[in-house]
Amino acid sequence: MAKRKKKLKKSRSIRKDKKIDIDQILLHNRQVFLFEDINSHSAKRIVKELIVLDKLKVAPIALYINSPGGCLSDGFAIIDVIRGVHSPIITFITGEACSMAGLISITGQKRVMSTTAIWMAHDIHSYQHDYATKMIDRTEFLKEEQKQVFDFLSKNTKLSKSDLEKARNGELWLNAKECLKKGIIDKVV
Repeated sequence: MAKRKKKLKKSRSIRKDKKIDIDQILLHNRQVFLFEDINSHSAKRIVKELIVLDKLKVAPIALYINSPGGCLSDGFAIIDVIRGVHSPIITFITGEACSMAGLISITGQKRVMSTTAIWMAHDIHSYQHDYATKMIDRTEFLKEEQKQVFDFLSKNTKLSKSDLEKARNGELWLNAKECLKKGIIDKVV
């Protein structure tokens, strides 16, 4: 009994001295988090984590999403890597997956959503402050990007034409049950 108490006391003192690196523990357990705006910094981190985990071992990776969305090109960089790695990616929406985050969420090989989470799609957004001729060229490019987004939604979900029109002309907000029905996710937890 005295030996056990001494061993327990020693193990507690060791734990007090060591700092626990939560991010490393989660990454070691193949859990990646998108809990911020999608920009070059967050995309670079997620892309690097997915590639490294895939290189270490081909096994499922959980990508937890709670994001308002962000930059289209940075989001598609994440999507390209999800499609390119050998490890199956499980996307888990907790909180919200809006705009570009919603597109990333439908890229997973298995797509899960918590009962209290929400998903949203809308048309693309652009800040244009430039010469008129450049804005005209950019507008033509934006039309192509808009088509790419809605083709992507059509191919990866069961959203109706009415749903896609709502997203194109406003915002399409869906809860977990609606997402399951419309093929945005595979499971509600």
